[in-house]
Amino acid sequence: MFRMLPGIANGRMIGQVGYLPPHPKLVESNRNIFRIPTDAMTPGQPLVLAIRVWETSIGGPDRGGLDEVPRIGDARQVTLWRRLESHYVVSIVSGEIAELYGNILTALAGLGLFLLRPKERAYLWWGLSQLLWSLFIVLSIWVNFRTSPYFSSVY
Repeated sequence: MFRMLPGIANGRMIGQVGYLPPHPKLVESNRNIFRIPTDAMTPGQPLVLAIRVWETSIGGPDRGGLDEVPRIGDARQVTLWRRLESHYVVSIVSGEIAELYGNILTALAGLGLFLLRPKERAYLWWGLSQLLWSLFIVLSIWVNFRTSPYFSSVY
């Protein structure tokens, strides 16, 4: 999961995620698409793909490398795969979206009750805590759709 991926097709760079040493940038990235230019392919000749991986010194099972087998296809196939992938991500976050709506409703209820009974501060704290939790959920949903840098104190 924590990897550097310069992708090369027949000796030509087609994409990269993060940076390799001497100036490393660790990136947690999913669902990347790299286009292979038509002039990088020769009819009747094999297409040679190379992926350079830097195995980091950060412990754990996800120290470097691919998480799944790369998918190769024409633009129509890749577009279809991308659409299916986005449906999959939405299905993953749909529970979080439902939880987000519930938290916003309980936050509004808590703040509304506080406005009706300002002496009972428990309603205020409940509403504020639900708003903060809603913010956390929004961030966790956002991360599913973004490439994000991986920060660590271990190098």
